[in-house]
Amino acid sequence: MKPALFSLLLLLGCLALHGGCTAPPPPTSSLLKLHLDALNQISQHKFVEAEATLLKLVDFAPSAFVPRFNLAVSQLNQAEKGTERALETLQVAADLKPDDPRVHYLVGVIQRFLGDETSALGEFHKALKLAPRDSDCHYQVAIGLVRSGNDVQALPHFEMAVQLDPTIRGAWNNLQLSWRRSGQLEDANRALATFRELEASGRGRAHSSKYTEQGKLAEAIRDWLPAASSAQPWLPDGDFNWVQITPPD
Repeated sequence: MKPALFSLLLLLGCLALHGGCTAPPPPTSSLLKLHLDALNQISQHKFVEAEATLLKLVDFAPSAFVPRFNLAVSQLNQAEKGTERALETLQVAADLKPDDPRVHYLVGVIQRFLGDETSALGEFHKALKLAPRDSDCHYQVAIGLVRSGNDVQALPHFEMAVQLDPTIRGAWNNLQLSWRRSGQLEDANRALATFRELEASGRGRAHSSKYTEQGKLAEAIRDWLPAASSAQPWLPDGDFNWVQITPPD
């Protein structure tokens, strides 16, 4: 092929890419800066600003799970204003990584916030199946069972929660109530003493609808490093579909 003809084809290919209305991706360092900026905003509870940052990031990395999940975190923590958007975002995240327990866990947090305890319990059960050694999953399942009137089924989950993480205050409090109802007064008193010590010392971990108190699986994911292509070190692998033109021999 003549050099002039090849140059023309190359130019036409570039114009075709440009005509697709898809902007070239930023360098990997720029993606990481957006990621870190969003994490910083989330840590300061600036969830509206974090959502705006992460919307830019998922535009550039639509098939990346971590930015998509963190986007849902930023939306969820805007309360009623963001729960519907968070559920939509989590649907996409579930397609990207179906076996990640964080998706089901976060959907459970949202459903509980919305007052749908049945759906919340179902999602926490799914998360627990994927993460059977997670203390927060056991605790949330136990809370759902208690609220559904299944105190007996909840007891082993509270016991497992404190075995995996002895700092969960609510689990100790619920244990002392359960053991007291069953006549295990010595165990109940010990659990109550542990609960009070954790509360007084500040070492205890609380669970609520507040960010950082929803459970570790509901927190933004910090570690994310887009893989760089050896041929194009600024292009994150797997996030974009590109047409590559190979020069003739």
